[in-house]
Amino acid sequence: MKRFRITVPTILLFLNGCSTTIPPFVEQALIGNKRSAVILVYYVVPSNFVLRVHRASISIDGRPYFFLKSGEHIKFFLNPGAHRIEVTGISSYFDHKETIDLYTDEGQSYYLETYPVFEGVTFIPYGFIPLPTVDIRFKLFVVDADGALMEIPGNPVNPEERVLRD
Repeated sequence: MKRFRITVPTILLFLNGCSTTIPPFVEQALIGNKRSAVILVYYVVPSNFVLRVHRASISIDGRPYFFLKSGEHIKFFLNPGAHRIEVTGISSYFDHKETIDLYTDEGQSYYLETYPVFEGVTFIPYGFIPLPTVDIRFKLFVVDADGALMEIPGNPVNPEERVLRD
């Protein structure tokens, strides 16, 4: 009868295969460079509890980057130039996208505000039973520095912990 031996290299090989890596385009947004524009996105805490539980997914130029929970803000970097920033609700059944076309200049800071809005109740099919579900849409705005600094929630997050992975 043969015995199976687990060795340290076997364990390391197994653990290495399970690790998830950060996509290169997201890694660039985390590091930035001297020419990068600073982007700060904050998720305003809604007064309605039902709206508070929804997470916002942030995509840049059609690629998923980060997600935010209610009351959080995140800072990342983008190269100068034209960018399309989208926010969608991760937990929403519908794929509502709020989009902003933003032209970033070298070394400038930009502040974006997002929050969920109740769109109504919709019924989704579950076999023969229509189930009611809340329809949420996120709003996204560019705000000036004065307005942003007064409203930024006090809960900054580490961008590496909020990376959307495929």
